Amino acid sequence: MGRATRFSRFAAALAVALAWTAIPATAQVGPKKADPGLKYIPADAHIVLSISLGQILKKSGYETLADLPGVKEQLAEIRKQSELAAKLLEAPELLGVDLDRPIHLFAKLTPSKDGPPSGWGGIVATPLSAKKFEQGLRDVVKEAAGLAGTKVLQQLRVEGGWNILDPEEAQGAASLSFNDEAIIIVGADPTREGSPKAPQLAVGVRGGKQPLGKAEATFAGYLRNNPDAGGWMNFNSLMELAPDIPGEQLKKMRELLGNLRMAGAVNFLAGSIRADVLYSSDSDWLKKFGKSGPKKTLLNLVPQKAVASGVYSFDMDASRKWMKEEYLPALKNFGGPEGQQGFAFLEIMLMGATGLGVNDFIDMLGNEMMFTFVDLKKVGNEGPPKPSLLLGLTIADDAKLGKLMAKLNEGEALKAMRGEGFDIVHQKGRLFIGSEGMINVAKLGRVPGAVEGAQRGFFDKNDMALAVDFDLITRLAQDFDAPDEAINALRRFSRFEVTGNWKQDHFSYGIELLFRDKQKNALRQILDLAREVRGAGDEPPPKPQARPKGIEKN
Repeated sequence: MGRATRFSRFAAALAVALAWTAIPATAQVGPKKADPGLKYIPADAHIVLSISLGQILKKSGYETLADLPGVKEQLAEIRKQSELAAKLLEAPELLGVDLDRPIHLFAKLTPSKDGPPSGWGGIVATPLSAKKFEQGLRDVVKEAAGLAGTKVLQQLRVEGGWNILDPEEAQGAASLSFNDEAIIIVGADPTREGSPKAPQLAVGVRGGKQPLGKAEATFAGYLRNNPDAGGWMNFNSLMELAPDIPGEQLKKMRELLGNLRMAGAVNFLAGSIRADVLYSSDSDWLKKFGKSGPKKTLLNLVPQKAVASGVYSFDMDASRKWMKEEYLPALKNFGGPEGQQGFAFLEIMLMGATGLGVNDFIDMLGNEMMFTFVDLKKVGNEGPPKPSLLLGLTIADDAKLGKLMAKLNEGEALKAMRGEGFDIVHQKGRLFIGSEGMINVAKLGRVPGAVEGAQRGFFDKNDMALAVDFDLITRLAQDFDAPDEAINALRRFSRFEVTGNWKQDHFSYGIELLFRDKQKNALRQILDLAREVRGAGDEPPPKPQARPKGIEKN
């Protein structure tokens, strides 16, 4: 049997083994268990993806994949093809992987002059025990690759407290290591010039001397809330992989953005789905531009009941000098002579249309903005619906705004806008754009039924806050004769929120979709809705399959 054939079988077996690590076992949704695998994710990784599969499956209301709709009906046929596959569907812990803890995928990429990026990466998971994982691996490899796979596993050796498999057939492309604490799989492309080989890379990963979790606070931050799934990336390193960005431009971009790191996580909670996004940098972009603004002064124009409302406050006074002296010069020079010409053309166009240049707009803007979309009403049977909305801005330089208003009044834009029922109003220190009724309210400085209590606190305590009311969206759907199925789906939700805040040298965004049922997990509610759309009704999931006798998780 040729080496290529033997390696292909081994690769197939290893792929099957990896696939089974993606099958959730029974998981307890509660306090986060310690994740020993975190210390094996190397600090020089460029990207990391993490997923808590057992946790997700438990939240869905199912115990194993064998209980999922569609799989249960096919289980008997699967058993005919492979008894092991059927058993793993019913009890995936037979593979020996602890899926109550996250599985992490990581990669490090390097640019290439004559082709796609090269690099290496791997998977870090947690075993139930080294003994159980080894037995599960042998069972899967034996069924997937037969005698050839069994012979490959004969190369398994013990070294420094690790079980290590660097198969000769892989020719340096793959390496497997495991003990009672972690399962580490490393892959590389040794055919690329200068690329390292997986066995040598695995030595460093097993050492765990420079874990990403200790070296990078943003990475640790997104894992802090026990997410169901998440990811992290070194934005600067990935930016270097872009083939069309000249080196000088790339250098300037790095200087502007600083040491930028970004992360995100998703969690299915009781009554809501929440996503968190955070980023950090050592550049002035965050240190000066992102800082919180003064107390909000436009909240009296935000109604308690509106389809959607949002507010934003940042320290424009502290940002203005940096934007004019550092950011804009860097932006002008980013594209070299062509970039400078393009910016000059933009400046001429802006001056012609508004009478103000870019610096004038920076001088003019204040620290706050607000937006509210209150309602949408039919006008007869023929005409388009009329929105009730308002956008408000604070103004730092009224003289410059007056110049802008005079320029706009010279043209037809304002006349056309007023013909459609909208207007612009300039008051001292404020600018409002909105529909007729809301503009009149803005002139008075307070909307009837302005936000109060908890709703006002939500807008006031966050630097940026957006709220969408599904009660009013549902009413609009009814007013505009939406199908009953769509209305019933909308009734499951109560509110959508987005918040943004500057905290401890990083900026964080929270995005949350809240359900009307506050007790049932959001993932279960999504599956209920999917069954309802399919016509199956809001039926509970089928009862879990009984586990095969003799199978224990720990």
